[in-house]
Amino acid sequence: MSDSERKAFEMQLRYSLNSVMKSGEIYFNDEMSSYINEIVAFLLKSDPVLRDNLHVYATRYPVVNARSMGEGTLLIDIGLIARVENEAQLAFVIAHEIAHYLRDHSFEKFKKNQDIRNDLANSRESESELFIKLMRHSRKAELQADKEGFLMMAPSYPPHQALAMLALLEQSDRNHFADSLNYLNFFNSTDNPLDSMYSRLMKKSTKDYQAIEEKKKGKAEEKKDKDKGKDKDNKKEGRQENDSEEGEDGEDDDELETHPDIDKRIKQLTKEMVTLIDTGVSLYAISSEKFDKIRRIARFEHALMLSENGAYGQSLYESLQLLDEEPKNQFAAEIAGKSLFWLCLFNKKGDIGEVFTERSAVKQASYDQLHFLISKLKNTDDGKELVKVSALFLKKYSAQFPGSEDLLIHYGRITGLRADGKEESRSIYRSYLEKFPKGIHANFASKQLSNGE
Repeated sequence: MSDSERKAFEMQLRYSLNSVMKSGEIYFNDEMSSYINEIVAFLLKSDPVLRDNLHVYATRYPVVNARSMGEGTLLIDIGLIARVENEAQLAFVIAHEIAHYLRDHSFEKFKKNQDIRNDLANSRESESELFIKLMRHSRKAELQADKEGFLMMAPSYPPHQALAMLALLEQSDRNHFADSLNYLNFFNSTDNPLDSMYSRLMKKSTKDYQAIEEKKKGKAEEKKDKDKGKDKDNKKEGRQENDSEEGEDGEDDDELETHPDIDKRIKQLTKEMVTLIDTGVSLYAISSEKFDKIRRIARFEHALMLSENGAYGQSLYESLQLLDEEPKNQFAAEIAGKSLFWLCLFNKKGDIGEVFTERSAVKQASYDQLHFLISKLKNTDDGKELVKVSALFLKKYSAQFPGSEDLLIHYGRITGLRADGKEESRSIYRSYLEKFPKGIHANFASKQLSNGE
């Protein structure tokens, strides 16, 4: 390692850290970060110096991810916090990131990038060959962090939860909610009964989803049989498999990925478990109550971030799940109402596909059912049915939560999307100004009354 390389890395790191810390995406002095830091302190109770060198934050990123920046800053995304099932799984993720820091993997990756740039400039290898080398280096670092993070968390938490966490990552494209939801609870009304249409849609969507799952299951079984055949051939020819890292010249199914195949990661940790004794440790070294609370916060924040990022189909889905769990939660109703308004507006402009993720991207039957329902409504009577059902939702919940400015203003806005709804919309804006003369939407409401929306 040369001083110039380390200085260049530290300069890049300072720039990255400065950008991240000023991005508005980091939580400061919040309950999620506080709880995560309690886990860090517990894992490192025998190494207070290392503990003091670490700075750990929860972030607003709605992805299932965590990362070590390189100088001791660890970032845990709300997408991951919302997804984990218990404290032990979260502890494994944290330990994994601590291992990255201890092994200086960020700097190693920086050096590898520099080497590849030099090789590319000197035309020693093709760009694709160099990229594959970089990915291989990254996967080896991940396997090392898995192993050392596992050994760090295993004495204090049930070791098998590390494997459960890896299996959960394999399903990270699935949602963190139970895969069942009766949308009639939210959208059905005496003014607009949906029972018959909804029943037909649910039967069709469930049948379609089951067909997709069966096809996927068949492919998985086919791959499993193929892998078994490869193992038999290897044994016959006397070849030994190496699970911890890929051979330089061997076939590598995940050669274009930064992370190893989950099966390889689980297999590596399964070998490590053989040497461990189950001491009967708890899933919660800190507190199950604190874990439940911060995961609940993360799930609400996750739905909000999806909405703020324009993923209105997914934010609607998650907010309805939250509202199903907590029917008296105003915040969940507000996210759902806002999402419905924007779906209607984008549908009116012919761009709803930009903000409503296709069913295949969110592998969950209950999301498929919502997609079927919204698709049917948006295609009925030139989208008027979607506006009607959404307006009834906002009317219902603005009455249930009379102190909500967001629900009332979006009720006014969505009513204004109807060709015959202008006067009713203006009436709702007047009601808003009477209730909230200095409200956050007061200027908007006044402008609509002056100009019309």
